[in-house]
This record gives sequence, C-alpha cells and structure tokens, in this order.
Amino acid sequence: MLDLSYRRSGQQLISTTSVGIDWGIEQGDGVFALSRITNNDKNSATSVVGSEVRALRNAAGLSLADLAKLCHFSVGHISNVEHGTKPASMDFARACDEALETGGKLVGLLAAQLQRAQPQGVKPAQLPPLRRLVGRVELMRTLQATLDRDRLDLVNSTTAQLIALDGPAGVGKTTIAVGLAHLVKNRFPDGVLFVDLRGYAPGDRPIDTNDVLEDFLRVLGVRTSDIPSTPDRRSAMLRSVLAGARLLLVLDNAANIEQVRPLIPAAAGCAVIVTSRRRLSGLAVYDGAHHMTVEPFKDNESLALLRDVIGAERVNAEPEAAERIVAFCSGLPIALRVAAERIAGHRHLTLTALADELADVDRRLDALSPHDANEAVRAVFSWSVRALNPQAARLFTLLSLHPGKHFGVEAAAALAGSDLVETARLLDVLCSGHLLEEDSLRRYHFHDLLRAYAAERVAVDEPSTEVSKSVSRMLCWYQLAAQTASAVMSPQRPQEPLDHCEDIAHLRPVFGSAADARRWSEVELRNVASAAMRAAELDVQEVALGLPVVLADFLYWRKPWTAWMRPLAACLAVAHRVGDLAAQAWILNNLGNAHLDQRRIEDASTCYAEALDLRRRTNDARGQLWSHIGLGRALQACGQDEPAALHYVQAQRISAELNDRWAWAITTTYIGDTHRARGQHANALHELEQGVALLHELGDQVAESCALDKIADVHRDRGDWAAALEYLNRALAFSSSTDDQWGRARTLQKLGHVHLELGDQRSARSTWKEALQHFEELGDWRALDVQADLDALDLTAAGTPRRAG
Repeated sequence: MLDLSYRRSGQQLISTTSVGIDWGIEQGDGVFALSRITNNDKNSATSVVGSEVRALRNAAGLSLADLAKLCHFSVGHISNVEHGTKPASMDFARACDEALETGGKLVGLLAAQLQRAQPQGVKPAQLPPLRRLVGRVELMRTLQATLDRDRLDLVNSTTAQLIALDGPAGVGKTTIAVGLAHLVKNRFPDGVLFVDLRGYAPGDRPIDTNDVLEDFLRVLGVRTSDIPSTPDRRSAMLRSVLAGARLLLVLDNAANIEQVRPLIPAAAGCAVIVTSRRRLSGLAVYDGAHHMTVEPFKDNESLALLRDVIGAERVNAEPEAAERIVAFCSGLPIALRVAAERIAGHRHLTLTALADELADVDRRLDALSPHDANEAVRAVFSWSVRALNPQAARLFTLLSLHPGKHFGVEAAAALAGSDLVETARLLDVLCSGHLLEEDSLRRYHFHDLLRAYAAERVAVDEPSTEVSKSVSRMLCWYQLAAQTASAVMSPQRPQEPLDHCEDIAHLRPVFGSAADARRWSEVELRNVASAAMRAAELDVQEVALGLPVVLADFLYWRKPWTAWMRPLAACLAVAHRVGDLAAQAWILNNLGNAHLDQRRIEDASTCYAEALDLRRRTNDARGQLWSHIGLGRALQACGQDEPAALHYVQAQRISAELNDRWAWAITTTYIGDTHRARGQHANALHELEQGVALLHELGDQVAESCALDKIADVHRDRGDWAAALEYLNRALAFSSSTDDQWGRARTLQKLGHVHLELGDQRSARSTWKEALQHFEELGDWRALDVQADLDALDLTAAGTPRRAG
C-alpha cells in the first residue's frame, strides 16, 4: 500500500491560481452571464481574504500582535496577507476564522476564490437522461413562464429562483423536474447539479444533507481537505462558491424543508427545482418558492400515454376498455406504464381482458380506501404481480430488501437463494412487465413506488425468518465477492476463510484479471458500503466486522471516503460492542487512511495510534507493520520525515521477521521516499530500486507503478527531467494495464509538469486534460490542482510567465 500523494502546500496552490483569474458579471439583452476576467495585480484572488482579515481585525479592535497570538501565525505573515504580498492559505483562513469567531466566513471566501479560478469549460452536468415526456404540455409552459418572469428581476433579487413541485408518489414529479431542467439547462452556463435525496425511499433513510453538501462542493472544485465538517459551514461555503454563478440545482425526492434549505444558493443567477411528496410550504414563506402541485394525468393525457406505449391502433380498437384502464390507474403515469407494458408485451392480451382483471382486483382493494389514489396504484401493481409465476413474484418482493439503488444478477440470486441462470430469467420476466428497469447489461433498479409496494408485500408474503435468511445471504455475498475481488487485486495479502458464506459459495464471482476485479469494485462501490451499513444496523456481525477488513487495500487505493465514512464508523461501533479487538484495529487503520487523505492529520494519527496499541495487545505483528506505515505517512504529511522513517524502519523489521517479502518491498519504498524528502538522493534511489525489483518479481504492478512514480520524484528533485520522464512513462504503463484509474491520474499529473519543464507545452496540456478527466470521474479534490495548472498554462500561452509546478 504505497502513498501515491504528491501534494503542494495550500499556499503554493493558491499562488498558482492567484495569477489573476476572477469572475465578473456581464449584462447583455437582459441576460446575465459569467465571464472570465484576468488581472495580474497582486491584490486579486487571495488578497480579497487579506482585505477581509484586516477589516475584521480592525472591527474587533485587535492589533497585528494580538491576532498573531490568537491564530499562531507571525505578525509579518499576517501583515503580508493583509497587504496582498503573500497568498492566504486554507490553514491561515481557518486559524483567523477561529480567532475572530467569524463562523467560517474566511474559509468560505477563500473557497469561492479557488472555485472562481476554474475555466469555463469545466462544469457539472449531472442530469439523468430524459424519458420521453408525454402530456404535461400546459404544466411545462407554466413552469417555463415562471422561470422567465423571475429572470426579469435578477437585478433586485438576492436569492436563487426556486420552484417546488409536490404531489403523490408515481405522479411524475421527477420526470417533470428533469424534463424542465433539460429544457432550460442552456440558460445556466455554469452547469447543472442533480441529487436524489431519497426522502421516501422504502427501507432507506433520506440522504444526509451534510453528505450532499460535501458532494456538491467537491464537484464544484473545492478540495476535500478544505471542506468544513459541520453542515452550517458547508452551506455557507456553497453559497460563497456559487456567489455570482449561474447554475441549476435539481433536488429530487426531498423529505422535508430542513433537507433542502442548506442547499439553496444565495445567487440570483441560480435556480433550484425541488420535488417532494409533501407540500414544503416553508419554502414559499421564507425562501420565495413558487409552489406547484403536480396533478394526476387528465384522461386525454392518460390515453396519450397508452397510445405511446401500446400503439394507437390497439387503443382505438377498444376505446371503452382503454377508458376503464385509465380510470383504474387514477391518472398516475407509473401505474399506466405498468399496465400498458403488460399489454404491449402480449399481443394476444386484449384491453378488455386487462380491464376486467383490473376491475376484479381493484374492487377488493378499493373497498378498504375508496378515495385513496395509492390504493388504485396498489391494485394495478397487485394485478401485475398476480400475473407472474410464483418464482418471479417472490423475487420481485425480495428485491426490495436490497440496500442499494441498483443491483446485479448475483445479488438478486443471493436474495432468492437461487442460481444465476434461473435468476437472470426471472429478472427478464420482471423487466418485460415494467416492474423493474434494466440500466445496463444485467444491472437493474426499481421505481420508488414499485419498490415501496414490493416492500409492503415482502412483509406480508414472506415469513420473518425467511426475510432474515435472504438478507443474510445477500450481505454475505457482498463480503464473499469483495474478498474475491481483493484477492485478485492484492494476491499477496493473506485472506481469512469465510465459513459463514458456504451456502452462497456457488455465486462467488470469477475475475479474469485485477482490472476486472477493480471494475467490479467500482460498479459495486456504493452497494458494498450500503451492505456494510446494513450489516451493522442488523447486527450481522460476520459481515459488519469482515467487510472493512477484506476491502482494506481497495479502500486505500480508491479513496471512496464520502460513501464509506459512515459505514466504517457503524462497523467500528459493532466491533467495540462485541469486543473484537482485531476488527477494531483494521477499521481504525481504514479510518486513519480516510482522515489522512482528507488532510485531517491529527485524526489520522489518533486512529493509527489506537490501532497500533490494539495490535500490540493482541500480538498481531502483521497488523502492527501497517499501523507503523500509517503513522509514518501521517508524520510525512506534516513534513516530519525523520520520525516517519523510524516508523517505516519498524515496519520493515517486522516484515523481515514475518518473511513477508511484499510488505518488506513496500516499506522499503516508503523509507526511500523519506530519503528523497531529506535530499539524500543516492540513498533514496538505492532503497527504491530494491523495492521496485522485488515488487516486479512478485508481480504487483500497482505497487510497482507507485514505486516507479517515487523514483521519478527523486530524478525530478535532482533536475534530471529526462530520467523523470522515463520512470513516469513506465509507471503510466503499469497503471493503464491494471485499470488503476487513480494511479494513472496522479502519474499523468506529474507527467504534465515534466513535459512543461522540458518545454513541451502541448504534451503538458494533453496529459493534464486526461488527468483532470480521471480525477473528476473519481470525485477527487486533486482535480482542482490540475485545473489550476491548465489555467496557468493558458495564461502562459497568452504571454503571462509561469513556472512549472
């Protein structure tokens, strides 16, 4: 597990981005647009923060010496920042925020400056594809007109345009919101953000707004390490980042006002579309939202949908039956689609026969709640499920137990306790009846309303003991599959037998290569995190304590901490409760990696130290060496290379005692990197070349790529750019062959700097563009670094000198 990081300090990043890029507002033809402004004066960019520090300090009656004592920066440093002769770093902004009790104002202001340094060409475009929109012509015209009216008053407005759509489940709110967003997205040159808040997802809690804020800020270019931890500060930072921007946000399926309000920007050029099953009246009262209730289809719209799905000829041939079907479906598009797909898939099934069957079911259910549209929908779903064979109907209900939004054939087979061939056949049956949707080859998802109905049925149709067995099988399958993938990706890592997974052993996936295993891990990333969370909640101890262990290498390599922080904390709580010290140590080490990658170095050190203590108490020598490596990495991140080397030497000694050649090779490369950091280039190359030779012999191409990358760093520090280029190209070849997207992105980032030093701006630009694409796909904060380098390169081409990073 090599540390791939090659970071610049916050000050260096800011000095790179402070070459004078800012955003301005231009007005033309009544439309406001962001335009790029270049200004090479020292007082641009981070000097805005310096001016604010001076104003806040004076308002508080503090001298430079007073503030220096409070924030632990020198008088000279503060003075330089205030006067714009030195850029403000995030650490400086945080320290001044705490000293001046601003509530995070300076951090938000600095984050906004960093965001504004992004070029126009990079913008979020998160809208899902638009399903064919039938009907709703009048509603869409009204919504567009509402947005048009608000745009006329941008000068006087101080907040985003806000439209809140409410209505019952299945009425089509999401389709309308996404359709409207597609119609107007060109008005928002800074992009579109979309999130499903999962406010009413059955068996799942709504998404935490704090997590949404983190995701949005990262997409908008804020470093993970610079994102505050509290919701209030994250919300303030989002408002700062979007100040003056023109961006559209679609917040789908909100549970309540509290989930939405922190996500609303205070920028007149932005717009927000919210959907919820509840009328969020407070948004109108306090935020000026335009409320609109989405009504069920009118009869003519329902008939239009039937014609669209099954063909006008069949509807016109049985007009009375078509009208009865429309009545039974209560104008809900989801119910109409399910019914229509049933007819479309069976050319011998008449509309009259369908209407008669619906009437029989509908009368029984409707008697319980004759005025509830949801009961009519249940009638349609009930009829559709009754038409299935018993095996397909059972699978339909069991699938509601899956913790994620999307799933594959193997997870479905584990739930059903069946084999892959039969499960695949049953999934095809469910898709043909429009009870499931197939996203891509053998990947599926529910409509929320159908999932809710399936969840209702599983509670009635399946004994609780069978439900527990199904869930346990599924969770065990995720652990088994994750361990199988990990064994292929990290063949040197010892694996423990999973005796509790014997009954689903026939579903163990087969991976032909490490790249295949990584692709599976990427696709299932959030599902595996959800499985760990569900295992902790249901106290399925083997899975809750085992999943973080088998995935340790992948989590380190991939760094998917947004999805995994909460599951890791929940699994750690289970380990504490049952007194499993080994599991506690593994999970703490994972959390240490997470904190370190997010630049929370003190938290990382605490986790590593606690893990090391537990491993000493249990005489876990192998575990101790990884905790020593973690502590060494944390110390290196603080620039303490000599103490870090002591931990690496300890890890190397343990690996030698265990005759673990793989761990010895990795610790040796870490030792070499500490030599490089201290300017001991000959010693660094000696250690690193030993590590590379052994890793090559062992066949670990990912670790070898990381070590080659570190050798390139040595040559780069020595100014030997040709040698650095050679080693980076070798590292790039390995990361490409192993499908190591993160490693490829990091190597490309360094390669761009080497090309620039060699005078090849064209190659630098192309490699940085590819690195940017990879980092953005991974949601990694390093995209902002690459963005700044590309932007500075553009300025150089325009005549402004710059130095290579």
